[in-house]
Amino acid sequence: MAEKKKAKRVNTFFRQTPREFKSAHQAQIFSHINRNLPYKIYQFSKSQFEINLIKLKRQYNKIKTTLPKYSKKIR
Repeated sequence: MAEKKKAKRVNTFFRQTPREFKSAHQAQIFSHINRNLPYKIYQFSKSQFEINLIKLKRQYNKIKTTLPKYSKKIR
């Protein structure tokens, strides 16, 4: 019982300081951004991001326009 009294009580009723609130809010925003974008693209600047987005769109269009192997003309 003496050990329980020596242990520090944990304060569960704390208030966030404005700095903690702001950093928590920013972390939440960046977690949403990171979830929606590939990590490598996110690391680049805006101009590089746009260039990579165009590359990804081109790759997607190539995949979309390729024909399945069973649709080739039968001789």
